[in-house]
Amino acid sequence: MNKRKSRIIIKFIIAAGIFYLGISFNVFHIWEKLINNEQKDYLKINEEKNLEPEASGHYSAQNQIYQNLNLSWNKKLNESWYESDFNILCKSNHILCDKINFHWKYNYYQKRAYLSDIVDIVYFINDSNKIWSNFEDTISEITINNNKWDRRWYATWYSIVFNVWTVDIYSEFLNLVSHEMGHIVDLGFLQWNGGKKHWSFTEFWKVTFYINDPSIYYYGISRGSEKIRKAKATKKDFCSGYGMYDPFEDFAECFNMYINHNYLFRQIAKSNPSLKKKYNYMAGIFDWVYLKSNKKDLLLVKNDVNRRPWDTTKISN
Repeated sequence: MNKRKSRIIIKFIIAAGIFYLGISFNVFHIWEKLINNEQKDYLKINEEKNLEPEASGHYSAQNQIYQNLNLSWNKKLNESWYESDFNILCKSNHILCDKINFHWKYNYYQKRAYLSDIVDIVYFINDSNKIWSNFEDTISEITINNNKWDRRWYATWYSIVFNVWTVDIYSEFLNLVSHEMGHIVDLGFLQWNGGKKHWSFTEFWKVTFYINDPSIYYYGISRGSEKIRKAKATKKDFCSGYGMYDPFEDFAECFNMYINHNYLFRQIAKSNPSLKKKYNYMAGIFDWVYLKSNKKDLLLVKNDVNRRPWDTTKISN
């Protein structure tokens, strides 16, 4: 009887070992894809083959009707149509829609525009990456406020607050959504729960990261710690001036630039080793798929690849 129990225990241990080995292999495969992505130079591939990677196709063509409209403008353009369309969009994306709280009096024209942007970005991330699925399940709440003098946005690893009182155009809100979703990807998905803690990179002085967290590699491209940039790091090594503030904003700003302003990102990264690593990191997540690429974005830096925008969310699409 004891021998039988011993065999069962041994078999259980072996089975558990194989199971966790499989998980470890998958996790390390993910790390390899992200951390060692310098082995695959997406910028070089583009130059050698003269390729333009295809966009996701999840970008809503219907959303183009909002592109040049002021979202705070209350003129009713067939309000009943917007209400019907909002309800259809909400019904087909009910998991995400149920998490959105509108804290102000918005008409359905505005609600439809905001919801459409959120749906487009969330499902682009969900469907285009090679790492996770059901990205929307990580998001617990999205709040859309209109409070004067409050911050434009802020996020945790699972929730977002947008304060849209200064956000007048469709393209800016799309950028804001991408930026904030970048925080959730960084803090909510690209993480590892086990092993030794990382003491150089903290989350606002809280020791929360593990040394094998995939985001640590990205942070370390330009930083020695959360608040200290590397001695040789300059403004040219970042996607924006705002991205220099801390590693989390650095990640979110380059995340937004990769998704919505890919041409600009490629051009400024070609001659900068740090930005090249950041571009390849983002391209490794999405396997070189992005949402938008517009050559006119280069005009924002006056066709000078050494210039940087202050804030990528202010770049017009």
